[in-house]
Amino acid sequence: MAMEKTCPVCGARLTNKLIFEYFFYGTSHEIKCPVCGHCLRPVKEPIPFMLCYFIGLISMVLPMLYFLFIRGYDFVYSLLLTLPLIIIEIITACILTFVRIRFQEVRC
Repeated sequence: MAMEKTCPVCGARLTNKLIFEYFFYGTSHEIKCPVCGHCLRPVKEPIPFMLCYFIGLISMVLPMLYFLFIRGYDFVYSLLLTLPLIIIEIITACILTFVRIRFQEVRC
């Protein structure tokens, strides 16, 4: 599966810099195609927000509770042990979003 994203109007390849603007500004942000100048917006959220929220919550809370109550570690040490799982979840969500994002033309 190619990770190339193209403009739906002219078929030009969109740069990664343009695609990553979506991560910082969200679905309401429009980007311009560098070739034809048309405004583009993601078709929909590539990954539903509630799914990311639920996975993030589970990947933080369950290990934290395990380290706090079953292992008996203090809060800061439990948080430090849980931190790698959070980082892995964030990186996975970013990669899935980058792979699944599709754009549509909108009026500027």
